Amino acid sequence: MQRAAVAGTGLPADLVTFWNFFGGGDGARMTEMVADYQATYPDIPLRSTTLTWGNPFYTKLALGTLSRQPPLVASCHVDRLVTPVDTGLLRPFDVAELAEWGITEDKFFPRAWEASHRNGQLWAIPLDYHPLAVYYNKPIAQEAGLLAPDGTLAEPVGTQGFEDMLAAAKEVMGEPSSGFMGDAAGHYRVFYSLHTQAGGEMVRDDGRTAVLTKDVFMEVVSWMRSLTHEKELLVRTIDGGGAIANFVNNRFAFFLSGGWERPTFVDAGVDFGIHSWPKVYDSHVAWDGTHSFVIPTYDENPDRIASALHFISGMLERSATWVEGGHLSTWLPVQDSPETQSIVPHYENLPADGTLYDPQAWYAGSGGNLQTVIGQPLAACTQGHISVEDAYDQAFAGLRELAATEPPK
Repeated sequence: MQRAAVAGTGLPADLVTFWNFFGGGDGARMTEMVADYQATYPDIPLRSTTLTWGNPFYTKLALGTLSRQPPLVASCHVDRLVTPVDTGLLRPFDVAELAEWGITEDKFFPRAWEASHRNGQLWAIPLDYHPLAVYYNKPIAQEAGLLAPDGTLAEPVGTQGFEDMLAAAKEVMGEPSSGFMGDAAGHYRVFYSLHTQAGGEMVRDDGRTAVLTKDVFMEVVSWMRSLTHEKELLVRTIDGGGAIANFVNNRFAFFLSGGWERPTFVDAGVDFGIHSWPKVYDSHVAWDGTHSFVIPTYDENPDRIASALHFISGMLERSATWVEGGHLSTWLPVQDSPETQSIVPHYENLPADGTLYDPQAWYAGSGGNLQTVIGQPLAACTQGHISVEDAYDQAFAGLRELAATEPPK
């Protein structure tokens, strides 16, 4: 298969510096992809540096760019683009320039390509997407009568369908067999999916106006809390490590998260499937996230830009390795290839009405403050520490404070 990286006009001679935030299994796979790129192009000097995930990474990237010592290419969560774009830290991509390297819109998962834009310009080249999903233990699900004829999870539609799924597993296991993970981010992903499905809004005007539709919030969070309390279908309190351990040891029928935990369960020998977050309310959407590549602002030296695009296209072509880590490749020539399609188990389906990125606000996105101010009261509520009304009051107060705060300049 011809690599997109060789579609350009000659190999770059500039040093390729790449800053990323990938740790754990993602870090190992990105290292593998970079090493394969280096082996293929040994004459291209390359230095890859891994920094701390989250806000520390973005602070370091901003400081490096402002001091005119940025990396040539950096990783970026698509839902964190607002601040680096609005503060002038990133160089936009020119679609005609990208086409010279074989990078064209028709080769990308449309929703991720769309989310990589702001104010009508393309600022990131998306690498993956990983919507919220329901992992399920196949033997338990089969015993509970939850599998469709093709052996995949039968779609649990509506609040009653979701409850029936949990109740069937509980009957087999004798106790609740999953839970909302105790962290703010885990609660936020589930809530954001449900709140949007039910027609709720969180913010408007690029995050400057807090909305958080109260009647929808009360309905959704009351239902979430009922699963851990009145109906006792989910455990009340469990952290990510505990939920993973229970799923690995066949004590949980379900695990609620994005696809990135796939390698953990494959390595542990669990017989499982991955089903997208179901349609519980009016529309079938689910929270999604995307890792991408960006070019920090520095200069417009053509050789420098060529080096960056050569490296990015090379990473896209190697993204089958990334799919093994539980993500879906946005690069359709790889995602649709027989090699990638043979990577199972993996996502069985996608939300019928689309995937759902964080609203465009400077405080939104992976590891951002929005997840904290919404997710922490939700966790306290489902664990029984505060009421649904108190959870709303705390979440809305935190959201209003964020919306009233001036964004970084």
